[in-house]
Amino acid sequence: IKATTRLRNGGLIVELSMAEAANWLRAPENRLKVTGALESPVYIKERRFTIIVPFLPVTFGFEDAEWRRAAEEENSLPIGSIEAAGWIKPRIRRSPGQKVAH
Repeated sequence: IKATTRLRNGGLIVELSMAEAANWLRAPENRLKVTGALESPVYIKERRFTIIVPFLPVTFGFEDAEWRRAAEEENSLPIGSIEAAGWIKPRIRRSPGQKVAH
């Protein structure tokens, strides 16, 4: 463990020093070992990141789960890494004739 941070809501953030430790913790049986060893009720949340890709064609169909799986495969990401995708601005608010969006 590299560092721990206690949150105001009572939560705890644990930063691991090695990727191998994080990979080990992702296995369901290892999660049970860790959560069982702690005295208080615990659940482990994966860290999420928001990524903005600028200037995608508005015809791009990335909301489709099949596209997300293909993007993961093409970029050597683990399956399920891309949980969701969406436009920053709702389609209804686009300008007429708009070709690209974020």
